[in-house]
Parts: sequence; C-alpha cells; structure tokens
Amino acid sequence: MIDLHIHTTYSDGNKTPNEIIEMAIEKNIDTISFCDHNSIKAYDAVSTSKSIKIINGIEFYALKENVSGTFHMLAYDYLINNEFNELMSYFEEKRKESMEVKLKKIYTKFGINIDIDDLNQDWLCNKSLSEFLLQLYDKEKVKEIVDYVRSLKIKTDRKIDYKNLIEIIRNANGIPVLAHPKSIVCDNFDDFIKDLVKCGIMGIEVYHSSHDLKDIKKFLEISKKYNLLVSGGSDYHGYHHKNSLGEDVLLGNCNFDKGIDDVSILRYIRSRKWYIN
Repeated sequence: MIDLHIHTTYSDGNKTPNEIIEMAIEKNIDTISFCDHNSIKAYDAVSTSKSIKIINGIEFYALKENVSGTFHMLAYDYLINNEFNELMSYFEEKRKESMEVKLKKIYTKFGINIDIDDLNQDWLCNKSLSEFLLQLYDKEKVKEIVDYVRSLKIKTDRKIDYKNLIEIIRNANGIPVLAHPKSIVCDNFDDFIKDLVKCGIMGIEVYHSSHDLKDIKKFLEISKKYNLLVSGGSDYHGYHHKNSLGEDVLLGNCNFDKGIDDVSILRYIRSRKWYIN
C-alpha cells in the first residue's frame, strides 16, 4: 500500500513527519512521500529508523495563463542542486512573510503581540506557532487562535510559472507530476495536458482522494494517451477536512480500489531504487 501525497506540519498539515510514519506503519502503508507546499523541511525532521520507504517529494503552486482552480505540481526524486536550493530559499522568504502577516492578524484579533524572532527558529513549521502559544495559554485558547489563522487562508505570492517549474524539476533530475487534475479549471483540458507534455511533464496523479471511478478512468486514459507516469496519493493533511466528494480524507485514501493497481510511477521509482529508506 502506498500514499505519495501527504502533508505535514511543515506546510498546512497538523501531523509531524514522524507521527505520519507511525500512522502509516499502523495502517500497513509501506511507501510514502511527504509533499508539503513549497517545502522539503519534513525530510530533515525524520528521526525514525523504522522500516518504511520514503520517496522524496514536494508540492508546488503553479501558474499558467487562463488556468484557474487548484493548479499544483508535484515533484519526486529530485536532487538538491543550486537552482533547487535557490527556489527553496525564495519560498522560505515567502513563508516568513506569511507568518508576519499572521502575527499581525493575531494582534488585531486577540491583542497578543508576538515577535517572529520569539518563535522556534524553525518558523517554517506551522507547529512552531502552536508550541509557542501553548507556553502562554491553555489548549482551548490556542486552538481558537490557530483555527482563526487557518480560516484566513493567508498566502503570499508563491506561484511559479509552470514552464519554469517543470524546467527546474527536470534540471534537478526530478519527476514533475500534475497534482489532483480534477481541480484544474481551463477551457480545454486536453490542450492543457498537451502543453504540459510539450514542456516536459512526466506524470499525472490519477489516483487521489477526490477522484471517483469516472475521474480515475478519464485520467488513466490521458496517461496512456500521452505516455505519462501514473501517481497516487491521499493529499492527507491530518486535521478534519473533506474532499470534493464530501468524504473525510484519511491517510492512505488514494482510491486505488476504485481503479486498477497499475501505479507506474511507483514501479518507475522502485526500479531505480530512488526511495530514501
């Protein structure tokens, strides 16, 4: 069993990487990938030596003219070259800007004045804000504050032009994959895919917690038509939320049981022994 799309506290999830690993083992999930938004910090936080395969991943916000909805791109098995490092540094600055905006909102709403330098140095991790607040307030108050901040959905401009993004991933020997394609809004999806293929996209997330059988068949046909690798993941965030089908998103909920078991990207990665553990 696999789950190649999981979020941790290093983006907008509420479970740490090690907590995810423990949960995955309990659910008999043997291969996972942390795909935090614009961050790879989760991999530095892994301290367990337990037997589980971890494929390095990340989820980017992509930008393309006349495309809306949720246009995200996954990258797997990348190497950390200079270009990739520069991109991560850019996102760190953007995440810091987001945190500063959040702290101002907290002050306006609750009268709590927090200096960003007072937070855990790893302020990239959402959990650092909660841990700091727990030193001052009880869990109920902290939950109220964190829920308020989450409801604001504060984001700075962190989208990258899709052509540039694909090029950066490929230059890092990574595998660029279109995430949750059902969420894409555009005039002609086939033309959209053609353009991505022309630019070097290598895979599509056919199996996802928001995809029903009709979606899976549609995207599987597209993957075969354009010779794309097939990926699958739950898009698990930890806290209570539902997918577009109105279902709770659980770890491992990739909807493989609604389709076939041909997960080509997994075989592709395994054949080259690209997993971390």
